[in-house]
Parts: sequence; structure tokens; C-alpha cells
Amino acid sequence: LSYQKIHPRLTKRYFVASALLEAIHWPLVVFIWVKAAASMISVFTSKMDDTLVHLVWKLRDVGLTLLFAWVLVRFIQLLEEQILLGHLARKRPDATTVQAAGKLLRVCIIIIVILFILPLLGINISGIVAFGGGSAIILGIGAQQIFANYFGGLVIYADRNFKVGDWISSPDKAIEGQVED
Repeated sequence: LSYQKIHPRLTKRYFVASALLEAIHWPLVVFIWVKAAASMISVFTSKMDDTLVHLVWKLRDVGLTLLFAWVLVRFIQLLEEQILLGHLARKRPDATTVQAAGKLLRVCIIIIVILFILPLLGINISGIVAFGGGSAIILGIGAQQIFANYFGGLVIYADRNFKVGDWISSPDKAIEGQVED
């Protein structure tokens, strides 16, 4: 009820606070229900097996971490929308830059959350990190063309020759189309 009263007032002037409040709303509702369920379960923990109690607490920690990640990802998405609408800057920013930064931040948050959740589940991440390093070397050798295309795309992006919505045609390759993303 208080969300319905506060949110319209914040939306008019305070776009960041409004985005944060909107990002927190549904995860907070889920948190309240999970907390209520956890308190009901805690009544019965004295009669349960220790391994089951330990599993319930692990799941609670994983759930809280996922709720926090949900808030962060949603906040970045809403902030990205506010920036694209021009509410947070005097001049309209480049849509491609804002979208790329938003995607990069969301992917980083997801990777960090996964690295936080794995130890909560009892999985040692040092082996995963070592395997990832070795795999990166093998992928680097095997996927040189993919990486060349990726860095070529970064160079095109850095030069800012094209932006979302431009029509591009290449007569020598018989390729044409509109930049979508």
C-alpha cells in the first residue's frame, strides 16, 4: 500500500530513487513470503534431522543471494531505460553505448552471483577458476576468428561509424540491413 503512495511521487522528479524503489518492490514481496515460510520451518527444525536443517539454511542463503541479484539486475535495467528516455542527462545519450553498458553490467552481476552461490552450495570454485583459465587458452587458440570478429566489432563501435537505426549496405558483398542492436 505504501509503495502505491510513494512511487508516483518519486517518479515525477527522482528517477534514480523511483527505479530503485521499483526494482526492490517484487523481490521484497518475495522476501517477505520466504521469510514467513522460513520462520514456519524453523518451528519444526528442532524435530528435523541436522542435514535437512542445514539444507534448508543453505537454500535460504541461496534464495537471499538470488533476490539481491534480482534487485541489482532490475535496477540496472530500469536505470538504463531512464537514461535512454533522457531523464538523467541534459543531452540524449547514445543508445548503443547505454545498452552495451547495461548488458555488460548485468552479465558481470550474474557471474559474480554465480561465484557467490557455488560456495554456499559447497562447491569449491578454485577448480572451476583453474579449469576456466585452461579452457580460455584452448578457446583462444581454437576460436581466433571469433575473437577477431568480436574485436573488429569493438573497433567499429569505438569509431562510432554506425548507430542503432542506421541503414547499412555493402554492394561488394550484396549485404544490406538496418542496425538493430
